[in-house]
Amino acid sequence: MSLKNCKRCGSLFSFQEHNVCQQCLGKDEADFQKIWEYMREHPGVSVLVLSRETGVEPAVITRFLREGRLASEEMDEDSGGKVCESCGVPIFQGRYCQKCVVKLRSELTQAAKDIRNRAEVKIPGKVHSLDSIYKRR
Repeated sequence: MSLKNCKRCGSLFSFQEHNVCQQCLGKDEADFQKIWEYMREHPGVSVLVLSRETGVEPAVITRFLREGRLASEEMDEDSGGKVCESCGVPIFQGRYCQKCVVKLRSELTQAAKDIRNRAEVKIPGKVHSLDSIYKRR
């Protein structure tokens, strides 16, 4: 377990599975249910309208979108949607578009292979035993 700051209230907590502390977890789930039900009844709603109608902060809605808990193809950049952090194209969930995810994954795989290959390179060295040292004297 590691220590993290709660994404909702900022307090320090022991991270286990969620990005929010135990006190905020119930609030997060209640907000998520409100958002989910409203989006089901009103597809294509913007983040700002969703926030106004449900009473949930826009930052919380954006966090749910970024975490991939919510996805709405109707949300665009003007209505509070998101763009890929790498190339800037509009996306509907997560932090990166699918093209950039594939590119990042291949770069990380290649970097891991390079690190493994460097570790396998044997450095020539000699082992000296105590007997061989005494025989030289």
